[in-house]
Amino acid sequence: MQWLKEKGNLDDFFEKVRTADSRVLITDYDGTLAPFVYDRNRAKPYPGVQDVLERINSQNNSRVVIVTGRTIEDQRRIMALRSNTEVWGTHGWERFSPDGSHRVWPIGEGYSEGLEEAIAWATREELLERIETKPATVALHWRSAAGEEKERIKEITEKTFTRIAEESGLLLHRFDGGLELRTPGRDKGNAVKIILEELGEGNHAFAYLGDDATDEDAFAALEGSDALRVLVRTELRETGADLWLRPPREMIRFLERWAEATNSTTE
Repeated sequence: MQWLKEKGNLDDFFEKVRTADSRVLITDYDGTLAPFVYDRNRAKPYPGVQDVLERINSQNNSRVVIVTGRTIEDQRRIMALRSNTEVWGTHGWERFSPDGSHRVWPIGEGYSEGLEEAIAWATREELLERIETKPATVALHWRSAAGEEKERIKEITEKTFTRIAEESGLLLHRFDGGLELRTPGRDKGNAVKIILEELGEGNHAFAYLGDDATDEDAFAALEGSDALRVLVRTELRETGADLWLRPPREMIRFLERWAEATNSTTE
């Protein structure tokens, strides 16, 4: 564990969690709650993570929110989430609320054409099995490839996706093991801002846990607030987070302390 901004105190933070009128724990999934694996369909949470999140979510005035690049359907499947767990998917383009409602924000026609072109290209190149399609993005994963084949896929994908991004206005995003074309206009920061606005004024405890560049949008959205921004990653990188935790041990201990703090208010 390492503080990256002002020297903090986790005892003070969890005392705030204990005494708050409401508590919101927001977290990314891949790379944060679950390790990266070659087959993303097998990216299960670290042992114990799902149980502690469900304990937190079951407490009065306590809320867990998953904000992920995955689709809502994929995220709920991979974690077997309970129906009352809020999930923001596709980097903020989808929202599944605890009441069961599912909202998807619309994208422009020009962006849709760019995404469709990327899928058509991958089909011609026999790379469709590596494509992940979402409401507002198309990603190509090469993590499971190896050697010269991996380098070939990276090279042709970089070239083609860069051209499509330039012509369509889509954003080009690099992530661990792949490349993504993303519709501009929404990101994880938008999701966090909406959650904060809905909380309104009051005595709230708020934290965001994330690992990669997409989580920096959320960290930036929380700049100047009382929220704790936590980077969960095996190696430190440049970040806007306040605190760095290494997974899984330090991250799980953080979640356990949150659960202990919320549970103490009901005893």
